[in-house]
Amino acid sequence: MLLWAIWTFRNHVEWQGKRCNVWPVIHMARSYFDEWSATNIQPVYADSSRVIHQWKPPPAGYLKINVDASTRTSTGYMGIRAVVRGADGGFITARAWRVVGFFSTKAAEAVAIREMLSWIKEL
Repeated sequence: MLLWAIWTFRNHVEWQGKRCNVWPVIHMARSYFDEWSATNIQPVYADSSRVIHQWKPPPAGYLKINVDASTRTSTGYMGIRAVVRGADGGFITARAWRVVGFFSTKAAEAVAIREMLSWIKEL
């Protein structure tokens, strides 16, 4: 967060000729961290009907591949990320790539799975 804030203020100085001192940089980094913390807290439910799923490694002899997609209408691209892990939960490989086009959430996830399967086939 601090490096991001430094980079942002450095760009303000470099490209816009603005001057600043260290306190706005620290404040921005703290704000980013607070926002990130607020959105990344795992909820705990007392209601047993709402189960929180936690990632588990695959059985021995298998691999697990997690895939995700993100869309951004402003760029016209979709981002895809895939991570492959072994039975011990250890990292094996990963890939990130982008696809031209805008997709709905469900379509983006389907495209991500298709691209991931093509990648696995190549491997």
